[in-house]
Amino acid sequence: MKKFYSILSILFLVVSLLPMQASAVSVTWTEQTGSGSRDWKSIASSSDGTKLAAVVNAGYIYTSTDSGTTWSTNGDSSGIANWRSISSSDDGTKLAAVVNAGYIYTSTDSGATWSTNGDSSGSRSWNSIASSSDGTKLVASVTSGYIYTSTDSGATWSTSGDSSGSRAWSSVSSSSDGLKLLATVGGMGNGAYTSTDGGLNWVNRSSFPGNPMFSFWGPESLSADGLKIVLAMTSTYVWTSTDGGVNFSTQSGSSGSGSWNSVSISPDGSALFASKFGGSNLLSTDGGATWSAQSSLSGLNIYSSSVFSSDNTKIAAVIPNGNIWTAVVSYIDAPTISTTSASNITDTTATLGGNITNTGGENNTARGFHYGLTGSYGSTSSESGSYSTGVYTADITGLDCNTTYHYRAFATNTAGTTNGSDSTFTTSSCPRRYGSSSSSSRYSAPAVSVVVAPAPVVVPVNVPTPTTIPNTKCTALAQKIRSGARDGVYNTYTKNVVSDVKILQSHMNRLGYGPIKEDGVFGLNTKSVVIKMQNKFGVTGDGLVGPKTREMINSSCAEVN
Repeated sequence: MKKFYSILSILFLVVSLLPMQASAVSVTWTEQTGSGSRDWKSIASSSDGTKLAAVVNAGYIYTSTDSGTTWSTNGDSSGIANWRSISSSDDGTKLAAVVNAGYIYTSTDSGATWSTNGDSSGSRSWNSIASSSDGTKLVASVTSGYIYTSTDSGATWSTSGDSSGSRAWSSVSSSSDGLKLLATVGGMGNGAYTSTDGGLNWVNRSSFPGNPMFSFWGPESLSADGLKIVLAMTSTYVWTSTDGGVNFSTQSGSSGSGSWNSVSISPDGSALFASKFGGSNLLSTDGGATWSAQSSLSGLNIYSSSVFSSDNTKIAAVIPNGNIWTAVVSYIDAPTISTTSASNITDTTATLGGNITNTGGENNTARGFHYGLTGSYGSTSSESGSYSTGVYTADITGLDCNTTYHYRAFATNTAGTTNGSDSTFTTSSCPRRYGSSSSSSRYSAPAVSVVVAPAPVVVPVNVPTPTTIPNTKCTALAQKIRSGARDGVYNTYTKNVVSDVKILQSHMNRLGYGPIKEDGVFGLNTKSVVIKMQNKFGVTGDGLVGPKTREMINSSCAEVN
């Protein structure tokens, strides 16, 4: 799967095409300051994660051949443009990138040189592009337009407009063979569409049980086989499908609901990444059943694209007006261990044997043996430390003579404990004593007392919910406005010349949701603080300053100018 979002940002993760049954995951993040703080929009990767390509809004295309440590650009070839999305073949040689209000550009030498076939694709409001694994099949979407496909690496383009329709497309994804496609339409209740024939025919997949049709559809991602899908909708949950979008289920457990910036899925569909507005970034390695917060990225709003490669060990993230982040992911399995033969057996002692054949990805922290008169054991001999693969032993004393004992080896790491198979040995005959022909005695294993610590007491904390905004003297808002508006410019949403953006920005700074620049331009920064205020006071966090939001802000003025 090679897919890239143009509006919402997300992490680029590197994940294997085969499921990994890891029990524990360790992620180490690094901020790659060498990338430079730029308005990054999208990132793509080769299958091994070494070759990266990223695009900048009102900037250049940058490439890396060392997994993001160093970056370079061939600006003379690609040029400065409003780049929105980029895709890569598995080997990283074939790249394709789209420009908003521009053309589609392709490269066959890992970004060293670029060309465009503008006569075929045309100058349009391109916002997203995806590629098959060999880079020959491409799919791209147009804002308020059609979906276009190419089967010759971008030399020629065509559209099946009658099937897909002219819509406000926001993103597209492709399977590895380029035949199964996924696309979402921005806005409330518009939904998701799939194709199984390379874009010739499309099916609306929005009518599934539990679908909150009045939520705003957000980002999406598709697995390499085209069957596993992840979707996110603002103010609701992450949704997944394992049958190409015929059925969906909500991952409402540890992921929770929120205003999602982005989601992504690994080629095999086992790993997911999701980013919420406000800087909560979550990773799942079990198909969305459980999620872990990425604390190193806390507070960072991930607003770009995601892609996965073949070994499940690399992550990268593009952040608007920030540096690119990369990570190393370690998947830890429980160790593999075998029980070996006992030796040095006497009437009261024995040496037990074990062999750690695979550490599971990290040195083991404990190893030892369980032993006793039955397969339930009852006694333990263990040691703690840092242990790699190899044979180990333990000397056991205080045994009964002429008695059969059961034992098994075990080893522990952060993913869990593995037990070896059960084995037995018999101690030597009891020594002959004066006045008796033989002697035999058995002793029960000493009882073990288990002390259970009391469960911690959780004291609920009642946090007051704000209901009003502090009153101060200010200028009232007279227009409904939204992102993209500029003072002094006619806007289709206001149906008038905009004049209230700077007033809105002054309100946001006055009420403590800034600081933002009072420049009369309703950009992403202004939208984000409006959503922050809406969420705090129970208004739908959509960034639109409509009647309810405008009334709430105006009511905070003790005296209206």
